[in-house]
Amino acid sequence: KMARRYLEEGFKAIKLRCHRPDLKLDLEVVKAVRDEVGDEMEIMVDVNQGRSHLPPYWTHRVALKMARELEKLDVVWLEEPLSQEDLDGLAALSATMDIYIAGAESEGGFTRFKEILEKKAFDVINPDVRWSGDIIEVRKIAALAEAHHMWCVPHNFGGNFSLATTLQVTGSIPNCPYVEFPCEPPVMTCEARDILLKEPIVAKDGYVAIPREPGLGVELNTEVVQKYAI
Repeated sequence: KMARRYLEEGFKAIKLRCHRPDLKLDLEVVKAVRDEVGDEMEIMVDVNQGRSHLPPYWTHRVALKMARELEKLDVVWLEEPLSQEDLDGLAALSATMDIYIAGAESEGGFTRFKEILEKKAFDVINPDVRWSGDIIEVRKIAALAEAHHMWCVPHNFGGNFSLATTLQVTGSIPNCPYVEFPCEPPVMTCEARDILLKEPIVAKDGYVAIPREPGLGVELNTEVVQKYAI
């Protein structure tokens, strides 16, 4: 129902998490969303094994099996199916499957991404402007990915200035076909995400306008800061 609502609001893609101990339940969720939205919405799947290393852990065989099943459901990419340290395992998975393998959101620095790209560990890299460096560093990483004929889709699950900064980066690189637009109710609503901004960042018909004012393009809501100051 949530996927249908987002589709009706104009979103072109949705990211789902695979965290259940029973992998069949994860596949049932992805299939249910695919059945609901048909081919009108693209689906990505995130396992989140790059940073937290929280169980259930996926072995190489589990990752391969799940990638094959997700390919049948026309999923665009499988994100962080293995530990971010397992570059060889990720490279083998990327070379074997047609589904894109994405990740590296918590990796940092141009040199580390150079190693990741040269090993072909991912088909899509997801540097984060907060964790991977800064605006200039992520632009360098994006250029490096472009030289390897790969997408660079910056990760962003923060609000307020994090989203504004990410938008400025994505607007300046040519190999970024998506913007990660955090909205995961009830944990994170768009209103809660942008509470510190005078004007919220909105999505319309599946697109997000890049803020055009000076700097990051957004302004701090000082009244909210004063209200919650301690």
